Formats: sequence, C-alpha cells, structure tokens
Amino acid sequence: MALVEQAYTVEHSSAYEYAVERTSCIMQLCLKPATTAIQHVEAFDLIVEPLTQPLEFDDFLGNTCHLINIHRPHKELRIRSKSLVFVQANTQPEDAGAVIRQSSFELDGNADLWEYEQPTVCTAWVDKVDAFLLQHSIEESDNVEHSLRALEQAIHDGLRYVPASTTIDTTIEQVLEQGEGVCQDFAHLMIAVARRWGVPSRYVMGYLCPEEGHLEKTQESHAWVECLLPEKGWVRFDPTNPLRRGRGYITVACGRDYKDVTPTKGLNMGTGSEALQVEVTVTPL
Repeated sequence: MALVEQAYTVEHSSAYEYAVERTSCIMQLCLKPATTAIQHVEAFDLIVEPLTQPLEFDDFLGNTCHLINIHRPHKELRIRSKSLVFVQANTQPEDAGAVIRQSSFELDGNADLWEYEQPTVCTAWVDKVDAFLLQHSIEESDNVEHSLRALEQAIHDGLRYVPASTTIDTTIEQVLEQGEGVCQDFAHLMIAVARRWGVPSRYVMGYLCPEEGHLEKTQESHAWVECLLPEKGWVRFDPTNPLRRGRGYITVACGRDYKDVTPTKGLNMGTGSEALQVEVTVTPL
C-alpha cells in the first residue's frame, strides 16, 4: 500500500500577562513537533516577544526544545510557534513511534527504557487505583495489549472528562476521588497501571487534529500514552478517545509524565500575579 500523507499547520500561542513588571525570565519551550516513523516537520517558526533569540537543543529524552532568556523589564511575554507537519494518513496504530521488534522485553536494562518503567510523582501508585481496577474488572493477562485496551476503555468510561477540573499538580488519587479530570490525568493513570504491570510506557504530548465538522481551535494541547509491546513497538493508547485509532495525532514530545514535556516552563524574576492564555489551532491542508 502506498503511503498517503496528510499535511497540517499547527499554531500554538502562549500569552503571559503580569500584574507587575518582570525584570527577566528564563524559560524552556517544548513546541516543535517531533520527527518520527510516521511524521516529519517541513517547517517550524518560533517568535518570542520581547524579542530574543531562542536556543535549540535536545533534552535528555531526545525531545527538541528551545531555551529563551529575556533580561529586560516586561509586562507581557508572547510565544508563538507555527509548524507545517506531514503525517502518514493510512498508518496502523502500532506504527506509532519508533518500532523495536523483540519477542520479549529483552530491553528492560536499556537506559532509554528505564526512564519509562519507573513511577514518578505524577504516576505514583495509590490504593485507590486497585479499587478502580477491581470496580471495572481490569486485570493483567497474558495478552498485554488486550489488557491495556480494556484499561484504556475503563478509564474513558469510569471517569468524566471535564475541562479545567484539575491542575498540573492534581494527583491520581485526587482524580479518582472526584471521578473526573482531563487528558493529562487519564494518561497519568494509564501509565501508572501499565508500569505496574511491567510495560514500558511514556506520556506523549501533542495535538489532536480536527475531524470533519469539529472546531479547529482549542485551548490546549492533547495527551495520550504509548506502551512498548512485543513485536509491535510503541503502540498508541488514548483513554480520552479510545475509539480514535488511526490518523489525527501529531506528536510533539515524549516523557515520563507531563512535567517532562510541558509546552512552556521556567522562572520569572518579579512579584505580583500572572495570567496565561493559550490558544492552539490545527488546520488540515
């Protein structure tokens, strides 16, 4: 079958407004889409105001990031990125990411995988996860992918998706207590269980392309999970959209959890409150 590619433009805008003038800031940006087995970046532009020259580098997980330094007073910080990305339109879900063909998890000692096997603060195991799995009759089986698909669906069915219902510091325990969250929380929960089962799993930050009849503008990026399965490599799971199996995902970066791949993070020197407004637009060409 001939490969068919779909082109998208992605515009990501982050606008910080400060109540009191800030004297300087140092920030890491994770906004450039990744080049993977199923997507490539044709063009990428990054504009920062106040004007500065972003420094591109690869982080310790291999994600392309940019560092900005602003050392003059400012009351606003605007970060705008625009990408032209080509994604294979007829790919199968198991083609997500780099494929590692192994008959078993012989790579457990690989340093690259070690990062995706360990719990983090965001993916730490709590007793309420046991109760959630029991409630939904989810258990590990010899068919790892089947168990993960059941888990993916259970998270979707068992938790309500409510925008702005959690923050970046909300724990898995709090999400299970309130019974609601957002894609970030659903991904953290699935990763916690998958790693508990011994499956290397990574948090993926990116964009979900609009389907026909849907609005193109959103207020955020999207998060899903990739698990390393024997013979298939990194397989995508999206507990927020478990039935959306094929195209429509643009990967920006992979990490152990959300904190590794935050689109913008850093330090500002100054006092007073700040407000952040984010807008993402994904347009198929």
